[in-house]
Amino acid sequence: MAGKELVFGIDLGTTYTSVGCAPIDGNGYEGPVKFHPDGVAVNTVVLLRKMPRNEMPCVWVGRRASERYRRFLSENPDDSGTFVEFAKRNTGVCEDEKLSRAVEHWSLQDRDYVAQEVHGVFLKALARQIEAQRDLGEIRRVVITHPQNFSEVSKKATRQAAELAGLDVLGTINEPDAAALSYKVEPGLHVIFDFGGGTLDVVVLKVDDKGNSASIASSGDPFMGGADFDGEMLKYFEELVRLSYPDFRCENEPAYNQRAWIDLARDTKEQLSERESCQVSVPVLTLPGVQQKPIIIRRDAFWSRPEVNGFLGKIREKTIQALDGAKVKPEQIGRVVLVGGSTYMPKVRDLLREIFVRKELDCGIDPIIAVACGAAAYARILASERSTARRAQLEMPDDRPTGHISKGLGILVFDRDRGCEVVKLLIRPNSKTPMTQEQTFRMRESGRVRLEIDVYETNPGWDRPDADRLDPRDCPFVGTIEFDAPRPLEAQHPLKVAISVDMGGTVSVILNDPELGAPKTARLRGPGVVDEIDQNLGERRSHIASLCYDAD
Repeated sequence: MAGKELVFGIDLGTTYTSVGCAPIDGNGYEGPVKFHPDGVAVNTVVLLRKMPRNEMPCVWVGRRASERYRRFLSENPDDSGTFVEFAKRNTGVCEDEKLSRAVEHWSLQDRDYVAQEVHGVFLKALARQIEAQRDLGEIRRVVITHPQNFSEVSKKATRQAAELAGLDVLGTINEPDAAALSYKVEPGLHVIFDFGGGTLDVVVLKVDDKGNSASIASSGDPFMGGADFDGEMLKYFEELVRLSYPDFRCENEPAYNQRAWIDLARDTKEQLSERESCQVSVPVLTLPGVQQKPIIIRRDAFWSRPEVNGFLGKIREKTIQALDGAKVKPEQIGRVVLVGGSTYMPKVRDLLREIFVRKELDCGIDPIIAVACGAAAYARILASERSTARRAQLEMPDDRPTGHISKGLGILVFDRDRGCEVVKLLIRPNSKTPMTQEQTFRMRESGRVRLEIDVYETNPGWDRPDADRLDPRDCPFVGTIEFDAPRPLEAQHPLKVAISVDMGGTVSVILNDPELGAPKTARLRGPGVVDEIDQNLGERRSHIASLCYDAD
């Protein structure tokens, strides 16, 4: 596409990633990017391995990574490389005294990689593939998506992944909001049901007569998705083999065969989305000389398993919770828009039909690419001139789409009445974004020059209208903002503090005091490794760029 500058939207998923593109001037190809050999959805896996002929570790992603890893395991299990999948579930996890969680690291050649670095390697590999397609040109400006119910720390870490890949991040956007941009739904109330490989988001969307959309309530689970169903399919395989061979244990299989089982479980689950049963041959290498019979996997038998029914129960619970948060009934919903590859599972669709009686499930856009294409449309909005004429030329609404923040945000203050520190909420859960909320506080003691403001968020699903002071032990820590005053402040000195959230959920804190000069704004500094990456982003980006992406 010579002469046409494109912007890109990246749906960085737990199991699959899609990329959409859009021309800034509105003329030219707009849609999903195809990758070889994966197609429009690339398996979000990375293989790093040192090869004899290369000074730096080599990188494979997607289908090539899985195929190479199985081959390396069969050749030499002790030198198969570092294979990473499901890194999204560790995005933004930090070791911090205020966060009792541990960071997962993946090691290769005495260097540790955290989740956003793994995703940075993955996105760098995709960018190189895009640039190899001459009709698309260079990938520079992007919007990257994140689940609706991601923590603020995880949202920042998602942005870091794209920055580590050397991409210019125009902004971020919630996955359901991106899907709404892709579908261009008509005025009314609608549900965006986003069920991917590792996360679930259910969002109630309100669209006005001008076509502007706003998320008014959401629910979900950032740690449940199609990968959990894959795990249950793997257990089901093992149980069926044990019917004939009681002493069989999957963990006793060679590593490369265990990997083959994992891939086969995912493929079988996907086949059962299209047929009632399928026949699979599960290789068992610890039973030499035994003639194994093919296994028949029946859809109804798999879906009747207690663990699988438990997943369905949680999906129902989260869907009803979103409707309750919006104070609407199922019959008031106009369209139920399906997003994410896990919505292909028939039992999931049957469940939604039970909840939304007589409503057609809308999958007019392939659920796998809807978020990426919507993110590309949003990237075009951010990259375009903001003049009325320009926006009219692109047939866009006068205002950017509005989203919402699913969790409340507040700052740590000392409550004199209680005699202890509390989290004072400034932004309540399910508030529209972009928005800014301000309140006046007073200095507790004299002589302070450096001000440190700790920001916390509420837990998913929490919303008590009568509460605005919370126990910090019940609130996830988000990060710290630091300000330097030009002079020591006296006790009881009033300070206006505001929390601002943009469309994509990026959090800033604004300190407004006429005596201290112009209002001071600072982006949130994440805890632990998120802050460490910010401090040496350049070195880490250079290392990722120096890896060998041309091993094939």
